[in-house]
Amino acid sequence: MIEFVRALNNFNADGFLPLTHNGDVIGYINRHFLDFVQIAPFAVTENAVVYKHSTVEDDSVMINSHFKALKDNSRTPSELRDELSGWRNEEYGVYSSTNQLLFRLERAAAGILGIPTYGIHVNGYTPTYNLWIPRRARTKQTYPGMLDNTVAGGIAFGDSVLHTVMKECAEEANLEHEVIRSSLKSAGVVTYFYRKNGLFAQPEIQFIFDLLLDDSVTPAPNDGEVEAFYKMTVEQATQYLQDHQFKPNCALVLIDFFVRHGFISPDADEYIELNQNMHRVLPLSNIFTPRQMKLT
Repeated sequence: MIEFVRALNNFNADGFLPLTHNGDVIGYINRHFLDFVQIAPFAVTENAVVYKHSTVEDDSVMINSHFKALKDNSRTPSELRDELSGWRNEEYGVYSSTNQLLFRLERAAAGILGIPTYGIHVNGYTPTYNLWIPRRARTKQTYPGMLDNTVAGGIAFGDSVLHTVMKECAEEANLEHEVIRSSLKSAGVVTYFYRKNGLFAQPEIQFIFDLLLDDSVTPAPNDGEVEAFYKMTVEQATQYLQDHQFKPNCALVLIDFFVRHGFISPDADEYIELNQNMHRVLPLSNIFTPRQMKLT
């Protein structure tokens, strides 16, 4: 299974400039696209793209308006327009090395600036280790029709980790809050740095949770994000994994589950590399646990 982990953790900085604030690295930008970040509050130098903060609101408006215009401009390179085509009007927070909010950024533009993004993934399973695996809706903007973890979602600006878990469990799987609270167990994080389409830097931190579900509980599609849920054995899920049926980062989360619950033996080839690559130290200075914030 090491090939899945290597493929998702394949970033190196060749061809990229760091995005810096006060000398600290907060993102990475492909040199091919430097002309498209030549706007305030960014300044391109020989060794970095330097961000100079003014106010959260002013910077957020300038940056997001610029990327929205790029998305809608037919003269924008197709690679950038394709990346921005998943525009969701959902914002991530971009922070300094001291956890100061610098600006809010449309989710679809996160890879262009190479900022760290955060999500939650929940592994739902029964006492006999049957796994609840959903198939993503065919209408999803990303990875339509692929298999996923029981519940997953990005942590939007203003949300905390646990608030996102509760919200996504209800919205995606129609699970009652009482069920979640009684059985949810935090299982750490997986971190990886992906070079998306060879062009965009995608450092990600995923907060992982296990959710032991009684056989009487059945997740069900609720908000159109999921087509259907399937109860699978570990062997069945492993076969789908090997057949590349899972969304890539969900494959990583599933492998992490298999390691933690003993389905992948320490005697397995490349076991140490497997674990190290699921917990990569990200070369960024602005990694913090998202907190609940009052939106104004």
